[in-house]
Amino acid sequence: MNPAAILVWNARGLNQKARRNSVRDVIFSSNADIVCLQETKVANISQHLFLSVFGTAYDNFISLPAIGTRGGVLIAWKGNSCQAIASRVDTYSASVLFSEQEGRNWWFTGVYGPQGDD
Repeated sequence: MNPAAILVWNARGLNQKARRNSVRDVIFSSNADIVCLQETKVANISQHLFLSVFGTAYDNFISLPAIGTRGGVLIAWKGNSCQAIASRVDTYSASVLFSEQEGRNWWFTGVYGPQGDD
């Protein structure tokens, strides 16, 4: 796995078809093995929504649900490029533990949370 093949993007919502199409175009052009979308603004990532953004190349994902239309993190990866051995979802983050062929394991964490005005 090439750690340079990671895309992290504040998607600013996946609720509109035009936004999903724009995000999909960037994902496909990046050819990233791992994609982290922050601020999905989606409480429940359905299989249909996931496929409309990622297609079939990305066959694994975890998500931190948005609260209403605030927040949300989605991490997706290509199973033929990356082996995930664990994952966790916390209050403001989603994490995946990846294993490399050389025996090294490393965590990838996507974070999105509220920010106070002060």
